[in-house]
Order: sequence, then structure tokens, then C-alpha cells
Amino acid sequence: MEEVIITICAIIVLVVIVGSFFSFLYAVYLFLFSKGKDENKTKGRNAIRYMIIGIVLSVLFLGILPFALKGVNIELKDYTTKAIFSRVGDILQQTFKVWTAVKNGQIENQYRGNQYINIDNSTTSPSTTTSTPAYQL
Repeated sequence: MEEVIITICAIIVLVVIVGSFFSFLYAVYLFLFSKGKDENKTKGRNAIRYMIIGIVLSVLFLGILPFALKGVNIELKDYTTKAIFSRVGDILQQTFKVWTAVKNGQIENQYRGNQYINIDNSTTSPSTTTSTPAYQL
């Protein structure tokens, strides 16, 4: 149960961090391209305000959660910020592993089937077993 709670907290932290980053970029965009319009400057200030409110609420959530869980008789032994951010790192690492697997699959698929066009040399591709040379341009 504790692992699930820490994972949920890590996902919340990750969403808040990503949301804050994009909110900041949006605010900068509004300030840079406001062309002197007070309406866009106000939208930019509001974006920064909401970003700060989101960060404060998430910190409060992470601070209050252990006390709320103790109120319903759930005791957390390893609930620390280090454990939560370690889980955030694990989630990001798994996400990038998936991205790397997709990228490697695309690279491998380009070499399956017919030989690919190789403009560097006249050797065969490493994934083919035939002895005919690769096509050259």
C-alpha cells in the first residue's frame, strides 16, 4: 500500500512540475509577445500566479498526506521527500526506456526485409544474410 501511495505522490509531483514549466513558458510567451497590450500582460501574470499556487498546494498536499493517512489508521514507514523524488526518477527512467525502445524498434524496422540504400559503402547491411551488395546511389 505504501508503494502505491508513494507512486501516486510521485505522479502528482511530476504533473505539477511539468504543468509549472509549461505555465512559465506560456507566461514568458505572453510577456514577450504582448505588444504593449495590458490584457496579455495580465494573462501572463495570472499564469505565473496559478503556477505558484499549484506548487504551494502540491507541497501542502505532500506535507498533510501523512497526517491524513494516520487519521484513517494507515502508517507510512518510508514516506520521505527522498523516496517520492526517487520514485519520480524511476518513472522518468521507465518513460525514457520506452522511448528508447520505440526509437530502436524504428531503426531495426528500417533494416528488415529488403536491403536499404547505403550511400557510404558497397557492403551489405548487418541485419541481412544475403551476399548481394547494398544499392548505391
